[in-house]
Amino acid sequence: MREAEKLYRYTCAEVHDDFHNGTELHPRFTVILGARRNEVHGEKEIWLTKWNPAMFAEGVVVVAFHDVLSADVIGRLARRALQYSDTMVDVVELKQNR
Repeated sequence: MREAEKLYRYTCAEVHDDFHNGTELHPRFTVILGARRNEVHGEKEIWLTKWNPAMFAEGVVVVAFHDVLSADVIGRLARRALQYSDTMVDVVELKQNR
């Protein structure tokens, strides 16, 4: 159990650091051991065939990421992508327009 708690804490800190979320992440979820396959089911369940620290950490990343992706963040990322797509120029186009 301590291994899971430690992985949870460190994984949430990594997601927090990478996505610069203003608040600490403490997503709540259920871990199902003995599942048919390893996967994140929905947004709040991590299914594992057996205890696997790497797969657990990956599941925590996905669940924590869902917490980071609020409607505001999704909208901000989409707007930023639209802005960048309008400012990007293909090098081939530059060569053709010389």
